[in-house]
Amino acid sequence: MSDGPAVSDDLWADAPVGLCVIDARMRCTALNRWAGWPEAAIGPGLVLAVPALVPAMRDVLASGRAIAGLKLDGPDGRTWMCALAPLRGTPNAVSCAITDITDHAAAEQAGLELSREVDHRGQNVLALVLGLLRLSAAAAPDDTARLIAMLDARVQAMARVHNILSREKWMSADLHEIVEAELAAYAGQFTLVGPRLRLSTLAAQKLALVLHELVTNAAEHGALATLAGRLDLTWTRDADGIALSWIERDGARSGPPGAACFGTWLVDSTLAGQLDGRITRTWDAEGLRCDIRLGRAVLAEGADREHGAPLAGRRVLLALDEPAGMLAAALREAGCTVLALPGDTQEAIAIAVAAGTVDAAVVAASMGGRSTQPLVAMLRRRTLALVHVAPLAPVPDGLAHEIVLPGTGGPACLCGSVMAALHRLLAPSHPDGNRLAR
Repeated sequence: MSDGPAVSDDLWADAPVGLCVIDARMRCTALNRWAGWPEAAIGPGLVLAVPALVPAMRDVLASGRAIAGLKLDGPDGRTWMCALAPLRGTPNAVSCAITDITDHAAAEQAGLELSREVDHRGQNVLALVLGLLRLSAAAAPDDTARLIAMLDARVQAMARVHNILSREKWMSADLHEIVEAELAAYAGQFTLVGPRLRLSTLAAQKLALVLHELVTNAAEHGALATLAGRLDLTWTRDADGIALSWIERDGARSGPPGAACFGTWLVDSTLAGQLDGRITRTWDAEGLRCDIRLGRAVLAEGADREHGAPLAGRRVLLALDEPAGMLAAALREAGCTVLALPGDTQEAIAIAVAAGTVDAAVVAASMGGRSTQPLVAMLRRRTLALVHVAPLAPVPDGLAHEIVLPGTGGPACLCGSVMAALHRLLAPSHPDGNRLAR
C-alpha cells in the first residue's frame, strides 16, 4: 500500500494546465475542466479549433517520440505552449498538456517592439553624431586638436540629455533639468527661474545642443569667462510656446563677433529648423542678452503641468479588479487620462502595448485570475511610476520609481493610498526628475 496522498479525479479535472487525450482519428476522448473547455471539445471539436495540433499529433503517433515546447495559436486569440507524448498503455493515442502563455507572449512582443525602438533611436543618435562630426570638421578644417575638443564637448552635451531621457523612459525631459545639466560646471554663477515644463524627446536633444553652444560662448567670451560673471536664465509658457531669456552680466566684455561663427550658425539653424523658434541677440553694456522663442511643438503632452498638480495630464493604466472604478474617478478628477479599464492581464498588456508609453500604472498581483507579472515586466521599461497593490512576489529594493501598498483597509483607504503614492512618485519638484525612493 502506498504511503503517499490519494490522487482524486479533482487533481485531473482542476489542474492549472489543459490535459487531454487524442486518438489516431484526431478525436479528443478525454479532457479536464481547464480554462472552461466546453463539452463540444470532446470528439473532433478540439482539433477543429486548433488545427495546428494535427501534424504534431501524427508525428508523435508515427515516431513514438514526445514533443515538448510546441507553441501554437489557440482559440479566441490565445497562445498555447503544448507538450505531447504517446499515451502509455493505450495504443494510437496521445496525451497533451497545454499551458496558456498568452500574457507572456504579449509581453515578449512588447519587448521586441521596444527593442526595435531602441535600435531606431540608436540609428538616430549615430546620424546626429555623424552630422556633428561633419559640421565640426567644416568649422575647424586645419586644426585637429580643436576639432576633437569641439566634437567631444558636443557629444558630451548629447550624453547628458540622453541620461535624462533614459531615466524618463524616453517619454519627455524637464526643461529645468536640461538647463541645469548644461550649467553644472558653473555652480554659483547662474540663476534659473521658470515653471516646470516637459519637452518632447527630439526637442530636448536639439535644445541641449543649442544651450551647449550658448554656454560655450559664455565661457569663452562672456559672463562665464570670469568668476565674477553672472548668468540669469528665465522662461515662461504662453499660447505660442516658450519664451526664454538669457542674460549675461559682469563677465568678459565682448561685442558682436566680426563674422558669424559655426556655433552661431548651429544655434540659429537648429532653433529655426527643428524647434520652430528663433533667437534675437543684444549686446548690452553688461553683456549678451538672448531672447529665444521655442514653438509649441517642443512641448510634450501635459508639459504645462503645474507644480501643485503633478497628476494633471498624466496617462495612467489601472490593472486591478477593485477599486478600479473609484480610483479611475479620483484620477480623472485630478486631471489624469485613465486608459480603458482592462478586464484581465491579457487585456491590460494589449492596452499598454497600444498606448506605447504611460506615465503611471497601478497593478495588483492578479487580474481576472491571471498573474500580472508579465505586465509588470513590460511596464518597468515604459512607465515613470509604478504602484504595486499587494504583489505576490517581492519588489526589488532600490527601484525608486515603484511603491508597494499592502492592499488593506477597504476600497476608500486603498484609493487614497494610491493617489498619495502617485503624487509622491510624479512630483516634479523631486531632484531626480519624477523619482522618489521608497
